[in-house]
Amino acid sequence: MLFQSLTLKNIRSYLDERIEFPEGKVLLAGDIGSGKSTILLAIEFALFGLIKGDVDGSALLRNGAREGSVELVFLLDKQYRIHRGLKRGKDTVSQTEGWIEVDGSRTVAMPTEMRATILALLGYPKSFLTKNKSFLFRYTVFTPQEEMKRILFEEKEARLDTVRRVFDVDKYQRIKENALIVGRDLREQKRHLDGVTQDLESKKQILALKEEEYVAVGQKVVEAKTILDLHRADVAVSKEAKSAVESAMKEAVKAKAEFAAAKQMLASQEMAVQRATREEEHAKQTLAAIGEFPETRPVAEIKIEKDALTSELNKAELAIRESLKVLGQITSAKSASEQMVKAVSTLNDCPTCHQLVSADHKHAISATENKKISEWAQSESLHVAAKNQWELRLIEVKQKLEATRAEEQQALLAQAKLQTKKHLAEQVIRSATAVQQAKEQVEKVKESLAGLELTVKQSADVEQQFIAAQRKLEEALQKERSADVQYNRLAQEQTMLQSFTKTIKAEVAEKVRSREKRDSVAKVQTWVSEQFVPLMEVMERHVLSRVYEEFNSLFQHWFAVLIEDELLSARLDDSFSPVISQNGYELDVANLSGGEKTACALAYRLALNKVVNDLVNTIATKDVIILDEPTDGFSSEQLDKIRDVLDELHMRQIVLVSHESKIESMVD
Repeated sequence: MLFQSLTLKNIRSYLDERIEFPEGKVLLAGDIGSGKSTILLAIEFALFGLIKGDVDGSALLRNGAREGSVELVFLLDKQYRIHRGLKRGKDTVSQTEGWIEVDGSRTVAMPTEMRATILALLGYPKSFLTKNKSFLFRYTVFTPQEEMKRILFEEKEARLDTVRRVFDVDKYQRIKENALIVGRDLREQKRHLDGVTQDLESKKQILALKEEEYVAVGQKVVEAKTILDLHRADVAVSKEAKSAVESAMKEAVKAKAEFAAAKQMLASQEMAVQRATREEEHAKQTLAAIGEFPETRPVAEIKIEKDALTSELNKAELAIRESLKVLGQITSAKSASEQMVKAVSTLNDCPTCHQLVSADHKHAISATENKKISEWAQSESLHVAAKNQWELRLIEVKQKLEATRAEEQQALLAQAKLQTKKHLAEQVIRSATAVQQAKEQVEKVKESLAGLELTVKQSADVEQQFIAAQRKLEEALQKERSADVQYNRLAQEQTMLQSFTKTIKAEVAEKVRSREKRDSVAKVQTWVSEQFVPLMEVMERHVLSRVYEEFNSLFQHWFAVLIEDELLSARLDDSFSPVISQNGYELDVANLSGGEKTACALAYRLALNKVVNDLVNTIATKDVIILDEPTDGFSSEQLDKIRDVLDELHMRQIVLVSHESKIESMVD
C-alpha cells in the first residue's frame, strides 16, 4: 500500500488543502500546532471512519464549519480513492454517506460498509470489523505521538491484552470465556436433568403397579360384560313376553275406555233430556206471561212524523233568533236617533267650526231624526208580532213532538214483545224436538253400554297377565341398569388406568431420555472443562511463544541500534513487558531519560511492526509506515541513529512527522 494524495476540506486548520505523498521517505515538518498530526488523523479517518476515543468527529471538523470532508488516494493492485464526509448536527458531529472509487467506478456506501470494504482491501482479519479500534493499523502503520510511550507504562495485563488484540490472539481468550459460559450452562443443564431424573426409579415402580392394576381391572371388566350380556338377554325375553299380551291388553284398555266413555255419554244425554225439558217449560211459562197488548201504528210511520215535527221545531227556533237579532238592531238605531234629537235641541255652537247653529237647522235635523224614530217604531211592532206568532207555534210543535215520542216508545215495546213471543214459540218447538232426540240417544247408549260391560269383565285376566309381564320386565331392566353401571364404572376405571399408565410410561421414557442426555451433557461438560479449555490455553501459549521469540529478538535488536550504551540492555518478559537492565541490574522504565524512553518505545513499535508483517501474511500495509515524532527527547547522537533505522526498514514509503531540522537530511 502506498499513499498518493490527501485532500482536506474544513478539517481542523485546513480550509481546502491537497497534499501529495511521493514514494520513499517523506517528512512532514513544522512547528508544534502547524497541522502535522491533523494529516495523520485525516488519513486514519479516511480509511476507518470515526473511532470512539481515537478519531472524534468534533475534533476533526473545523470550528464553525457545518460540513467537511477527507479524500484519500492510495495504491494497492489498483488506484483507490476514498471520500468520507462530516456533518455537524445539533449536539454531535457525525459521518455522512461516503464513496469508494476504483478505476473511475464510484460506489456510494454507508460508513460501516466502507469500513468492511477497506478491511478487506488491506487484508485485515474480518474479526476487526466489529472492534472499535483499528489495532493493526495503529501498531503497524501509524501510532500517534501521545500513544508511543503508553504501552511502556501500562499494566502487564493491559499490555498483554493489547498484544493479543494486535495478533488476533485474543480470540483464544474469548473462546475460553465462551467455553466457560458453555461449561456453566452445561452444569446447569446437568443439574436440571439430575432433578428431572431423580424420581425415575419410583416412577418405574408406580408404572409396574399400575400395569398390574390395569390387568386386574381388565379381568373385572370382562366379567362385568358377561353379566351385563346375561341381563340384556333377560330384558329381551321379558320384552317378548310383554309384547305377547300387549295387544290383548290394548283391546282391554280400549274396551274399558269405551265403557267409561259410554257411561259418561249416558249421563250427559240424560242431563241433556232434563235440560231440554226445563227449557221447554220455561219458554211456555214466559210466553203465557207476556199475554196480549194493544195494536199501534207502524214504527216507521211514527218516525217520519217525529222527524217532520223536529224539523219544524228547529225552523221556529231559528226564526225566533233572527227576530230577536233584528229587534236588537232596531232598538240600537232608535236609541241613537233619540239621543241625536236631544243633543241638537240643546246645541248652540257647532263643535267642528264653532259657528252659531240656527233654530231652522236644529229643527231640520230634529225632523229628520223623528221621522227615523217613527219608522223604527213601526218596524219594531211588525217584528214583535212575528216573533210572538213563532213562539206560539214553537209551543204547539213541542207538545206534538212529545206525544209522538211517547207513541214511538209504545210502538217499539209492542214490536219487541211480538218478536219475543215469536222466538219463544220457536224455542218451545226446538226444545220438544231436543227432548225427543236426547231420549232416543239415551236408549242407544244403554244398549252399547250393556255390550261393553260384558267385554270389560272378560278382560280382567288379560290385565293381570300384562301387569305380571310388565313387573318382570321392569325387574330385568333394573338388573340390566345395575350391571351396566358396574360395567361402565369398571370400564372408566380401566380407561383412567390406561391413560395414567400411558402418562407414567411417557414420563419414564422422557426421564430415561433425560438421563441419557444428562450422561451426554456430563461428558461434554467434562470435555469442555478438562480438555477443550486447557487446549485453548496451550494453543494461546504456543502462538504467543512464537510471537514472543521473534518479538523479543527484534526488540533487543532495535533497542541496541538506538542506544549504544553497553551498560544498558533490554528484553521482554513473558507478558511482553520491556525489562531494562543496567550493568546487570534491572531498571524501571520510568527511571530512563526522556530520549531513552522514546528509543525504548520506538524499538517496541518497530519490533511489533515487523512481527505483525511477518506473521499476518495477508495484510497489504507492509510497505508503508508513519512515524509521529519518533525522536522526542533524542540527543544529537541518537538522531544520527535514525538514518540507520530508516535505511534498515526497507519500506517503499515512510512518512515522518518531526520538528527536528536534522531529520530533513535523512528523507527524500
